[in-house]
Parts: sequence; C-alpha cells; structure tokens
Amino acid sequence: MSYTGAMNQIYEVGILAAAGVFGAVIGSFMIAQVWRLRAWQLRQLAEDELTDLERKERQQLESVYGKKRTVRSDRSVCLSCGHQLAWYDLIPVCSWLWLRGKCRYCKAPIGKAEFAAEVGLAAVYVLTTLLLLGQAHTLGWALWPSLLLVLAGEALLLGLFVFDCRWYLLPDRLVFPFAGLGLGYALVHWAHSGWQLSTLWSGIVAIGILSGLYYALYLFSKGAWVGLGDVKLGLGLALFLPDWRLAFLALFAANLLGTLIFAPLQLFGKLPRGQQVPFGPLLIAGFLLVFWGQFVILAFLQQNFVLF
Repeated sequence: MSYTGAMNQIYEVGILAAAGVFGAVIGSFMIAQVWRLRAWQLRQLAEDELTDLERKERQQLESVYGKKRTVRSDRSVCLSCGHQLAWYDLIPVCSWLWLRGKCRYCKAPIGKAEFAAEVGLAAVYVLTTLLLLGQAHTLGWALWPSLLLVLAGEALLLGLFVFDCRWYLLPDRLVFPFAGLGLGYALVHWAHSGWQLSTLWSGIVAIGILSGLYYALYLFSKGAWVGLGDVKLGLGLALFLPDWRLAFLALFAANLLGTLIFAPLQLFGKLPRGQQVPFGPLLIAGFLLVFWGQFVILAFLQQNFVLF
C-alpha cells in the first residue's frame, strides 16, 4: 500500500471513530433532553387535565428537577435521588459500564434506555457516515452538507423514538426541527440533481405518500387510527427521502415491521385488542432501513461497497 493510500485509510478510520464518539455523546444529550421536555410538557397542563399516572409522574419530576428550572440551573441529575451529576458521571457508555448501571450516590438502577441510546446512536452515526462516504464520488459537493443534515436528523429521531415508545407522543418541539432539517436535505438533493423538475415532483409525491396518506387516515378516523404527530413525522421523513419510490418502500417497511411485531402478540393474547400502539418508532425504523438501503444498493451496483 502506498503512503498516500495508508494516510487516506487512517483519515477515513478517524472520521468513523469520531462519528461513533460524537453519536454516543449526542445520544446521551438527547435522552436528557427527552426527560426535560417531558417535565416541561407536564408543567403546561392544568391539574384537571392530568391523568392519575401523569400527576404522579409530574410530582416525581418536580421533586427531582424542581418546579421552576432555568437554563443556567438546568443540570443533569439522578431521577431517583435528585443528586446533581458530576462530569465523570456523564461520560457516554463508559460511565454506565463503570458504575454497572447504578447511580453513584443512591445506587438506584439507571435505565438501560440511556445506555442503549448512547450505543445505538453511535452505531447509527458510524453506519450513516460509512455509507455516505462510500458515495463521495457520486455525491460530490453535496456529501458534507447531506451528512451533517442526516446526522442532526437522526439525533432528533432518537428523541422521537424514545418519546413515542414511552408516552405515545411525538412532540412538536422535536418534529418541527426534524422537518426543517429534512427540507434542507431535500434542497441539497434537488440542487445536486441540477434543479430538475422531475426531482421536485418526485419529492412532492413522496410527501403525499408518507404524510398525505396519514393525514387522510387521521381525518377519516378523527384521530382514532393515527395521530397528527405521525402526519408531521411523515413529512420530515419524506423530505429526507425525496423520491416517491423510496417513500413507498419506507411506508411498506414500517407496516411490515408492525405486522411482524404486533400480529404475533395479538395472536397469543399478549396485546389486548384495541390497545394503543406507537407507530412513530415503526416509521422511523422503516425510514432508516430504506435510507441506508439505497446507499448499500448503489454501492453494490457500482461494485465499490468496500470503502477502504
């Protein structure tokens, strides 16, 4: 291997390592923001608007965070004892492993979701960076703006995934910024294609598939089948998949995953009929499979799947 080739390989490995570390850090940050956002949401509700479970949850969060939080005083704390966490308690992945998943101060278990989020987003960032770098010659100038927009969008998707799984909600404070990033990605994609009208129309049809269809279902069922949050999420996902064929595949993948996961649960009585099921995580999973899949397919077709 030549000196130039060895240096390029070291450079690319360094980028992937940096992406993994950055993903773990952002994963830790996003999980903390999920709890802060939930506490803020509950504070906005009047007492008579709260369910018994939400009232108990608000009391718990207020006992930890306090009733009034400012940006300056908003520091990470243990959700069990309320102790303010030091910097060495917040090192992504490492702190959780070193403390064996327990709070340093009260020994209460730290949720596995935090650890999974850090490891998961690190893996997602590495895979996304690997696949987009593998198409550097095709993407050209659009590589780095596309990569940065996608990584930022994936961080918000982590927050939306956790929020919908836990509380069956897709908050606007995460959905709207995600849609804004998607619009930026779609504009970069459109500019890279030479501002072709066919590309624009394909993106519009993609929005109709992933957002318009769910909006029609929302109106027809009066919110019983899908929530308005799914409609807004679908808009952002369609903007990151500005091709109607990719949007259709993402919709198919999301529904297929839902069938494979929830149909057996209903069949064996583990999921009561009529119980609410979060669809946002399925949409996110279907989107990621298709988004990554397009670059894998391109790499195989171009016979350059191996990055190094």
